[in-house]
Amino acid sequence: MASSDQQLVRRALKGDERAFEELVKRFQKPIVNYIARMVGNYDLALDLSQDVFVKAFVALRTYNETFKFSSWLFKIASNTVIDHLRKGALPVTSLDKPIETEEDEIRMEVAADDFLADELLEQSETRTALARLIERMPYGYREMIVLRHINELSYEEIAEVKNLPLGTVKNRTFRAREMLRRMVEKLEGEGIKIYSHV
Repeated sequence: MASSDQQLVRRALKGDERAFEELVKRFQKPIVNYIARMVGNYDLALDLSQDVFVKAFVALRTYNETFKFSSWLFKIASNTVIDHLRKGALPVTSLDKPIETEEDEIRMEVAADDFLADELLEQSETRTALARLIERMPYGYREMIVLRHINELSYEEIAEVKNLPLGTVKNRTFRAREMLRRMVEKLEGEGIKIYSHV
């Protein structure tokens, strides 16, 4: 029977190196994928993921077992990505500011509709096109889509990772979905088929 994440942490804290290696094996792929989508470079994501696991190992005693280990690890990964992007002095876009486009601006105060980003992401024929669109989204929205619909974290887990109120996480995720929907509609308006049902 496989050990739980918490059991592995306890064993690692007692000096069992194999226990921490097992945690790395469990979470390396989702952490690398998350970082790669946030920085747009797989090789860099591999390097940054090593930093994440080193930081996790060093800080292991600070892990609180009342929270999921995956949430704690994604929080370290999120902070590592933010630190890396800050060093590169990349522009930051406010999540509340309208997004300027060639024709107009996209305001994120919108009504709900039937768009479901997670259904789109499950369609293999659309993954590449959607991944490219997601890469073009402002960092904060891109992160909500990646955490929720690619890494499949719950809203509660995302709130924990980002240290945000649950309502803010739900609002930002909705805005991110709406932005992605608008981007898809724009491409389809130009005759580029992204998915078959809307």
